[in-house]
Amino acid sequence: MNKSQSFNALIDLVQLDTSIQAQQENIDRLFVQEQQLEKQKQMLEKALSELKNAVLIAKEQVDAVELDMQVLDEQEKGKKKYIDGLTDYKEYKSLQAEIEHLHEDQRKQEQMVIDAWNVFEFAENKYVQQLPVIQEKIEKTVKDLEKCKQDQELIKEQINQQKQQRPTKEALVPKDWMEKYILMQSRVKNPVVSIELNSCAACFYHLTSTDLQSAKKGSLIQCKNCFRLLYLDQIT
Repeated sequence: MNKSQSFNALIDLVQLDTSIQAQQENIDRLFVQEQQLEKQKQMLEKALSELKNAVLIAKEQVDAVELDMQVLDEQEKGKKKYIDGLTDYKEYKSLQAEIEHLHEDQRKQEQMVIDAWNVFEFAENKYVQQLPVIQEKIEKTVKDLEKCKQDQELIKEQINQQKQQRPTKEALVPKDWMEKYILMQSRVKNPVVSIELNSCAACFYHLTSTDLQSAKKGSLIQCKNCFRLLYLDQIT
């Protein structure tokens, strides 16, 4: 295999690895998006649950204060029934004072019932208004989540197909070039870059005339500044 073929084999491998790396970055980005969507879904579900609980708690409070009101009413009925049969004046006055005190308790309790109903109606109206809005947001979030997961699976399949091509492409690259490429690949994101305007396209280090001549003949050279592998698109 001549230098031109070796050069093309390396560039072909670099392009494949670059594509795989870009696809993996897409998966990473989608995974972050998936986590954000999952968190958003949980927050929406929590908000809906809190609205439901607010209605339930408010209704429980209504039931509690109404029950207390019923107890006071029953006490009043009992005392009024008992007072009607009294003949002792002192006992009558004492019981009458208790009934008047009950009336005061009933007035206070009645206000508590009104307040409890106001809280319940406010919570119920808020739930009714917010329910369709939150449900719509949850449904959209679920759809976005499903698409996000599907996109990740699709990209993973594409990466697997590309990785199956890699051994064949790697076998066409000279061993010494491959060793340098693997070494630089572990250090930087783009280990192989082109020479542009007689300089490294990554760090812009100006190449020596000797290195440029070697690159023109199809040699893979190493940047003396960032140590990336450099090549010329057009070789002689």
